Amino acid sequence: MKRSSNYRHAPVQSRPNVPPPASAPLVYLDNAATSFPKPPEVVRETARALAEYGGNPGRGSHALSRRAAEKVGEARELAAQIFGASKPENVVFTHNATEALNMAIFSATKNGGHVLISDIEHNSVYRPVSKLASDGKIALEIYPSVGSSENIVRGIAERIRNDTVLVVACHKSNIVPITLPINEIGALCRDRGIKFVVDASQSAGNTDIDIKKCSAWAICAPGHKGLCGPQGVGLLVFGENARISEIEPFYFGGSGPSSFEREMPNVLPHRMEAGTLPTPAIAGLCEGMKYVIERTPSDIGRHESALVEYTKSELSKLPRVKIYMFSEKGAGVFLFNVDGISCQELAHYLDGRGICVRSGLHCAPLAHRRVGSYNSGGGVRVSFGPFSVRGDADRLILAIRELVIQK
Repeated sequence: MKRSSNYRHAPVQSRPNVPPPASAPLVYLDNAATSFPKPPEVVRETARALAEYGGNPGRGSHALSRRAAEKVGEARELAAQIFGASKPENVVFTHNATEALNMAIFSATKNGGHVLISDIEHNSVYRPVSKLASDGKIALEIYPSVGSSENIVRGIAERIRNDTVLVVACHKSNIVPITLPINEIGALCRDRGIKFVVDASQSAGNTDIDIKKCSAWAICAPGHKGLCGPQGVGLLVFGENARISEIEPFYFGGSGPSSFEREMPNVLPHRMEAGTLPTPAIAGLCEGMKYVIERTPSDIGRHESALVEYTKSELSKLPRVKIYMFSEKGAGVFLFNVDGISCQELAHYLDGRGICVRSGLHCAPLAHRRVGSYNSGGGVRVSFGPFSVRGDADRLILAIRELVIQK
């Protein structure tokens, strides 16, 4: 049955000492941090896992363990479908996208070498590679995300060295409408024999992604953003070109099968899944992915992008409002500031009006340097989700209008 896109969350009390916004429901515009609300099926299945099949998957042959394992297996199959993986075993469950990215980066660089990352990477990429570089284990270089797809790929090609082992690409920026051409970058890496890792934290669920078409060694994604699952689960999806000998375990411990072996198993996903999986979160993610598949990522992406374009257009008519990369399109997120007020003060003002946004550097200092907002302490990020409606945008526009126009 088709799920309603008009599902709305219940009103939430404003924080203390701030008057509630005239009994209006909270407007949530922070979906780039985590999507909210969730499809009702996600909430129900997460609770059902806790109440009805709370066994440990792969850790027993009894009924509850088998049922939990079946739900985990169903989720693997859906993730493989969404990302075009050749087999569900190539889907590894992690706690979040940050963990998935760390796993992929440390595996790909276990023998050292030269690493290229983009100038819009999140700290979940920037910090692990910076640590490796400061320890002298890798040489790190940043490539620009400027201009056409051809220019971006050319910039990477010009920086590739004989010892380049890894290229990382943030598919979509978490602050502005920048999208990297992952299919073209992947083709370059494939032809040069270089591992390619895609950070799909902002694109999974709103953009069609095929691990074969982008020739990725691995794709990393959160379960709690565009895939509409609960917090506590992420995805590390390996491509067909990933050999088990290249994949280094990040954790060591119990994996269910092969308990007699001293080493982690030489098969996926068990090689990378030490310890108990977050079954309730995976169960919720399973339903979130069903919602995304039914509605389709491209439809969700168009919906979010249309709301961004409408909101940017209306805000651009107001004095003192600065929108970064205003002319760029095709994303569910944008960044802005208001002259004469800090982004933190602006976010606090909007919170008092019952509007949830995020201010600051958004764990992405490279991207803020790229767009020119770093020296301002960042900006206010607005990010729409699959359940956002035009009324949410109108509430934001009205609040900013009342702030910048003196009556």
